This record gives sequence, structure tokens and C-alpha cells, in this order.
Amino acid sequence: MQKGIYQEYIQKDIPQILKELQTSNQGLTQKEAELRLKKQGKNELAIKRISAAKIFLRQFQSPFIYLLILAGAISIFLRQYIDSTVIFAFLLATASLDFIQEYRSEKTIEKLRSFITSPAKVKRSGKIVELKKSEIVIGDLILLEAGDMTPADIRIIEATNLSADESILTGESREAVKDAQIITNKYAEPYQAKNIIFAGTKIIGGKAWGLVIATANKTELGKIANLTQETQKPNSFQTYILQLSRFLIKVVAITLVAVFLANLIIKQGKIDTWELMLFTVALAVSILPEALPVIATITLTRGAMRLAEKGVVVKRLSALEDFGNIDILCTDKTGTITKNILTIDQILADDQNKFLFYGLAGSAVCQEKIYEYHYSFEEALWQQTSPRQKKSLMTIEPIFEQPFDPTRRLSSAIIKWQNNYYLIAKGAPEAILELSRYQLVNKKTIALKLLPAKNILNQAA
Repeated sequence: MQKGIYQEYIQKDIPQILKELQTSNQGLTQKEAELRLKKQGKNELAIKRISAAKIFLRQFQSPFIYLLILAGAISIFLRQYIDSTVIFAFLLATASLDFIQEYRSEKTIEKLRSFITSPAKVKRSGKIVELKKSEIVIGDLILLEAGDMTPADIRIIEATNLSADESILTGESREAVKDAQIITNKYAEPYQAKNIIFAGTKIIGGKAWGLVIATANKTELGKIANLTQETQKPNSFQTYILQLSRFLIKVVAITLVAVFLANLIIKQGKIDTWELMLFTVALAVSILPEALPVIATITLTRGAMRLAEKGVVVKRLSALEDFGNIDILCTDKTGTITKNILTIDQILADDQNKFLFYGLAGSAVCQEKIYEYHYSFEEALWQQTSPRQKKSLMTIEPIFEQPFDPTRRLSSAIIKWQNNYYLIAKGAPEAILELSRYQLVNKKTIALKLLPAKNILNQAA
């Protein structure tokens, strides 16, 4: 298993990391940052840009196309100009259609990339400045807050109620709680590295200061990007074309042998070589389906145009054939293919309004005073909350918050509202019922007995 750069820093304390990266709590100076930028390069994933000529030439990279080119060349040699013209006309039409579709797709993707900008807040010489993601270097001190996209792999040095969405790396839909504590396991996987925020992940809540430890293609996200560019595997369409080409070669070879033997038997050795060659070429050309590449390209182009209407950009036409061959689609985790959006289906509470209010009262919506929420669970509650309750939530004063703990299976918070203090706990039904002594029934507080508790669990199951 290849060791990640982040694993070099998860066990080290902050003073040691500052020393190794030759930086300080005031951040890099502008001069030092410019020198590092020249040495390290821009903080951008290296993307292989394909020229128009290369896109056009790769349309001819198929065994079947090679067969047609060979047939066309032999036709020219034997002065069968009509046959050769038809063959090369079909080849040119096929290559042109493929080229136009794929070239437009490449340009569309390049244009979309130009619109994606994610500025970062960086401390330089003690001052917080906003920089382009590409200008960030190793050793920079970064400020991350709710809603920010992480521009590089960052070792946390200070965090307050920090959580991040790491589904782009781990596939886990639930936000990951982060802190600055040292991790003892030097072989920790990305999902175990609680003191590292990875490039491409989104900050869900809280805020943090951190040091950049890896940029561009040296980040964990960069490694994945490298794999996608380096891994090349023939798709099913190319495999089928290869099989067809081999079959046609065998048919032509068998036919040539059969024709040669038939001429020997029938004409008893008196063979007109030129006439035999003309007949053989005519037979070979007639066997090869010259129009097949054009028909396949037109069909795939129509499919690409229909997908474009739905907002899907098809980079390679041959990829559509793979989608058409899918019999069973197996999805992994929520957020990988699905939307990663939670919605409320049913509320099992005597007073639903009170449930929604206290469900949000102990969350970051009160701490950060934001109306656009970032947590998947709380966002579902927020969508069901009335405008009046939302205004009341903004008057709550948060005192303390304990993030979700997998061991305790709950999160808790202390708030102050209307001069009263409240302790709010949220989590698994079993964990909440274990802490509960009373329940609200018909707006009356009564003791929670064992049997009603089991009924509640059965309802929540």
C-alpha cells in the first residue's frame, strides 16, 4: 500500500510541523510564498489536454478501421477506384462525426473548469488575505469555515466544532468530525485521519486553522485523478469490434485459400494471377461492412445528443456502448451516485413543532446564525420548520456543543433561550431512551415506563 503524505504528519505535534515546513503561526511571507510557488508549481491538478489532431487521429485506432484502410489501399493498387473511394468516404465520414462530437465535449469540459473557482483565506505575514486556490503553497496557514471547499491537504492546528463532507474520498455520506489531536496510528486510512482535511472535501460546520502539507497531484484527491488518467482499458464496444475484425480476417483468409484451391482444381493449374487478385479483392471488399462504422457513429451521436439535453457531457462516444450493455447496476454508498440529501418521512412525536425546534436548537444553525444550512440531517429539519420558529432559533445563545460521538451514539448541546438553560441530546433512539426518564403525552409530562419505551423503539425501527 502506497503511503500518503498526510501519514507523515498525523503523529507529529504542531511545533514540529511548523519547523519542518519552515513556517510560523503568522504564516509565510509574500516573498517566501512566491519562491515556493515557483519551486512547487501551481496548486492545480495536472490534466492531460488533448490536441485536436490527436482527437482526430485516435478515431482511426481500431482493428476494423485498419482492415478498411488496407482494403482501400489494395483497391487503389488494383485500380479499383470506385471501391476505394467508397471505402475512404465512409472512413472520413465516420472519423469526422466522432471528431466533432468528442472535440466539442473536450472544449465544453474545459470551459466548465474555467467557471469553477474556489478562493481560500490564507494568513500571510500575520494578515488574512483571499487568494486563488492555484496560488496556495505548502506551508501556508489556511482558515476554513462552513461552506468552504478545502483547496489542499491540510493538517489541522486549531479547530472548533469542525466537521467535513469526505464522501468524494470515502463514499461516506455522514459528515466526519475533525480536530487537531495527534493520531497514534501511523498507517491511518483517510477516513481515520481526524486531524487532516483533504483537498476537495467540503467544510460542513465549525471553523479551523490548518497548515498545507500537500498540493496539486500530491494530494489524496490528486492520486485518484492520476489513476483515472493513467488507467486505460478497452471498453466493450472496442472489444466487440476487435472480435469482429478477427472473424472477418479468418473469413477472408479461408475464402482466399478456398478460391485458390478451386482454381487449381477447375483450371488444372492454368491460373490467371491478375484475374484471381481482382476477384479476391472484390470478394474481400464485399465481405467487409464498410458502412458499419458510419452507422455505429450516427447511432452513438444521437445518444450523446439526447444525454446532452439532460446536462450530460459525453467525452468518448464509445463509452455509450458500455452504458447500453448494463444489465444490473450496483450502487455503493449514499452520496456516490445518489444525491446525498436526507428528507423527513415521518415524525414520531406528540408535539411535532416542539420536536423540530429543539432538534435545531442545539445545532450550528444557532451558533453561526446562517439561514442556508450545511448539515444533511439538520437541513432536513430546517426545511420542515416554520418561518416563525426559524426566527426564534436565531435568538438562541449556544453555550456548549459536544459533536456526535460514535461510542455514545449521540451529540449534545447546552443552550440559553429566554433566560433558561437547556441540555439537548440527539442520537440513536436506544441511546436517547436510556437517558430519558419522562415523556410528553397529550402535552403532559409523564414518567417513561419500560413498555412504552419498547413501543417507541418498535415505531422507530
